[in-house]
Amino acid sequence: MKRRMLLLSNGMGEDLLGVSLAQAWKAQAPQDTLLALPLVGEGHFYKQAGIECLPVKFSPPSAGFAYLNPLKLFKDFQAGLGGHLLKARQVLNQTPLDGVLAVGDIVVVTYAWQRKLPFAFVGCALSDYYTQGRKNTYDVLQCQMLRQASLGIYPRDALTAAGLKIRGLRVEALGNPILDRCEPLKNWNYHPQPGRNRIALAPGSRQDAVANFNDLVHHLEACRERPYDFLLSLAPGIPNYEIQTVLLQSGWQQQELEKTDRYQKGEMRLYLYTSDYWGAILNQAEALIGFAGTAHEQAAGLGIPILTWGREGLQYTPKFAEAQTRLLGPALTLLTDPHAEIVAWFLNRLLTEPAYRRAAQTVQAERYGPKGASQRIVKAIRDKLA
Repeated sequence: MKRRMLLLSNGMGEDLLGVSLAQAWKAQAPQDTLLALPLVGEGHFYKQAGIECLPVKFSPPSAGFAYLNPLKLFKDFQAGLGGHLLKARQVLNQTPLDGVLAVGDIVVVTYAWQRKLPFAFVGCALSDYYTQGRKNTYDVLQCQMLRQASLGIYPRDALTAAGLKIRGLRVEALGNPILDRCEPLKNWNYHPQPGRNRIALAPGSRQDAVANFNDLVHHLEACRERPYDFLLSLAPGIPNYEIQTVLLQSGWQQQELEKTDRYQKGEMRLYLYTSDYWGAILNQAEALIGFAGTAHEQAAGLGIPILTWGREGLQYTPKFAEAQTRLLGPALTLLTDPHAEIVAWFLNRLLTEPAYRRAAQTVQAERYGPKGASQRIVKAIRDKLA
């Protein structure tokens, strides 16, 4: 039996998980048709994976982080958020479907619920680690709507699943599919050299990524005499030339290599790659410095210690950073008063003190589960459809 299934997601990280689930679905049921409805942005990851997107596009000024500030939500509505949500609902209701995979938070659950079709919920936004397990992050109304998820509820971690089970919901803790987007690449042209540490950089994927990167470069100045390889993969939509301008204006020397550019300043080297190389970078990295959401979560899921500090940007504000310390626990070191020497000192600790790596690996084991969650979740959903 051929089915038409919809991936419904509301954010760039959610789109990435949607792609992972879609690829797992295609591997198990290649005869089915998969469509996508990204509620935020252009759906780049879906398009890159060859998944057709329904014709609804909207890139809000908040980049999907209106919940951090009511003013951002107001600006989103000024930019047309209300009309976009109504149009998305109309398109969803007019599209022939057999089921929906809702990826994200209560927003996608609301859309899937009103469509009156079988739907599954893959929750990646909320976690009871935000409240240290003292309170369930899904409220009574959200739980009531989740009871209609006939194809299953799949929270991001076992702690959140336990909290939902106490409320009488049928929940399966099958792992976090975010790790399924971290596979290494074959024939990568980067070759680690003995004696050089490998550090991933994650300046973010929103409009403020270049400003974030400029701040990162400034804070790396005290590392210039250390043999560090910084590995950077640019998110879709981040202009390569703007990153290059930041480096050249900061005194880095450009060296063109096959398939990439390398920049050097003192003993430091920086390798610049496209977004396709992010999984390869994570599989090489000994530590990560950044201002990101999904990228940090992936690093923690691989047991990689993270160094960060709050910024005044779209996403990685001090409020967001503090919340992320609760979500990722000891995998993340948050600096409250960073300057170049402090960053260099803490980075050296992350690279040389085994306790940081062990703490990150504990987070990996407790909060993520093994890789392959996408395949397990899709199998569970398809079993319920049968």
